[in-house]
Order: sequence, then C-alpha cells, then structure tokens
Amino acid sequence: MRSCGFSFRNISGDRVSGGSGTVAMESYGSIVLQIEVPIESGNMLDLEDGLQRALNEAGQLGTKELLELFEPPNKDPIVVNQQKWSYKGKVLKRYETMYGCVPMERSVYQGVRGVKLAPLDLPTGIVGSATPKFAKTLAWKYSQMPAPAVKEDFATNHQRTLSNSYIKHLSDRVGALIEDQKGIEYVLPLLPEPVTVRNRMP
Repeated sequence: MRSCGFSFRNISGDRVSGGSGTVAMESYGSIVLQIEVPIESGNMLDLEDGLQRALNEAGQLGTKELLELFEPPNKDPIVVNQQKWSYKGKVLKRYETMYGCVPMERSVYQGVRGVKLAPLDLPTGIVGSATPKFAKTLAWKYSQMPAPAVKEDFATNHQRTLSNSYIKHLSDRVGALIEDQKGIEYVLPLLPEPVTVRNRMP
C-alpha cells in the first residue's frame, strides 16, 4: 500500500495538507494541478492503481477550487427569484464528485419564514450533493445497466464506493432537479473592483 502526502496553496495563499498533490492558482482563469506518485511496486497494475488514486485526490482538490469560484464574493444580501436573502454563515457540505467526496464550508443565506439556501448550489447545477459531471455520468451508466453493475463499475474503474440505493436515488433526481434549476434567476452582489490573483507557487 503506497503512502504519500501533499501540500498546496489555494487562492488565498493558505497552506493546506492531507492528500497527494499540489494545487496552485497560476493566474486568473487557470488552475495548475501537480501530483506526486511514489513508485513502490514492480507490478504495473499496482502502479496504475496508485496513479489513479493520486489523480482522484488531485481531482478532489481541483473540484473544491472550482466550486469556490461560485461562492458569493462577500456577505451582502443576494436576490434569488426576486426574493432577498441574507447571509447567515458557513455550513459544511460534502459534495460527491467523480473523484471522491469533497467536504467544503459554503455560504448559506436565509430568506422569509426561515428558509435557507446555499447560492453555490444554484449556478453550479448541483443535484442534491452531486456535482453535475458526477450526476450526469452516474445517470448515464444507470440508463445502460442495473444499479449493482453501476456500483461495480464505479468501484473498479473510478475507485468510488457507492450504494445501490444512492445510485437509484440520484438517477431519479437528475432530470427533475436540473430542469427546475433552469428557471432560477440568480444575482450576485457586484465586487467594488476587479479581482486580481497573484501567482503564489508553493
């Protein structure tokens, strides 16, 4: 069993640890992912499995960076479907992706009668807790084969462990939820000045 570690700097320049790759924002509009895969086996299949694990971990890091691009730029009230929503704080959500589960503290807002929403989930097309790519891929696989075969496919080919019930549940939600989100009008507060990102390599 291989073991490896990583460190990366996110957009704010903070150092984070706990995986097997490096993420650096080279310039505004691009993300650089760098991984390290130790060679600790003479078996090619084991090496390929290790490479896929490292790629999945890098994919989780990259997906988190991409999700953060859709976070509101400040704590000002926002307007969704012509209704005003006020900032309430950050709440942890675990997003399911092609590469694994991505925990993320995202902004939550409250509207009338105490109803809450996370603006990030709207423009990104999140289906429940699944990113659109993961939801689309899973739903397509389920349209081609039964849930047990989809479960085996994800475990064997993507190193992702899913339950039959989750596969069925997400597949049932994909079409309806994506259709519902098409009519949502989402307005972010404007930034006082353009965002610039300074190159900060680890």
